[in-house]
Amino acid sequence: MSNIKNDCNIMQNHIKKSKSNLSVFMYTTNAIMFMLMTPFVKLHEKHFNKVEEYVNILNDYCKENNLDIKFDKFYEFENSSIMYSQLQLGALTVKQYEARIKYLNTLNENIEYLKRCI
Repeated sequence: MSNIKNDCNIMQNHIKKSKSNLSVFMYTTNAIMFMLMTPFVKLHEKHFNKVEEYVNILNDYCKENNLDIKFDKFYEFENSSIMYSQLQLGALTVKQYEARIKYLNTLNENIEYLKRCI
């Protein structure tokens, strides 16, 4: 049981770091060169991927222990055949990041609920 609590704490740490790096990247102006933002994007992806790994671990734990808690995965669709203007692309990027932040917040709430159940 302490192992799953440790996994929950580690996952929450990755959620916090993922949100932090995404927020830095999301709210900067276009005047800042993308090269300067690349480390934040990479850090966000690193922590976001770790979060996704722990989603599987926690889902397995909940299933094995008959807990009625489900941790959803985050899905993004890519379609390279659609052409977007720069304005549309900017709006879509913001929506994508907002969706990730919302997903991470919901995930964090579910982890808190799981920790109370353990």
